[in-house]
Amino acid sequence: MAALSLSGLYPLVVARDLDMLQCKASRLDFKPRDIAMDYTARIAVDGRIHFGKPCVAGTRIPVENVLELIQEGIPFAEIVTQYYPDLTIEDVKACAAYATALVRSEEIHLETV
Repeated sequence: MAALSLSGLYPLVVARDLDMLQCKASRLDFKPRDIAMDYTARIAVDGRIHFGKPCVAGTRIPVENVLELIQEGIPFAEIVTQYYPDLTIEDVKACAAYATALVRSEEIHLETV
């Protein structure tokens, strides 16, 4: 099975989690312009790896796992040294950018009462 396109995937985090992600990230070595980075070369979706969940390209590390560490307020440098030494800080930033892009592209339909 070939790698899948990143477009049309469901959001990994809800808006509440994204707000927390941005809030905690702002205390780290993270700048708003970093979130607009091009993550497509660093995030891969392949049906043969973790049932098609997005992973950091060239690894079996799910984006979701990296986002959970960010949400806990763990600094990017610690994520790459203590948890995932195969990653770079740019990979961690790409995970955050991927989640932001998914939330940004989400359509919200509100019912009027």
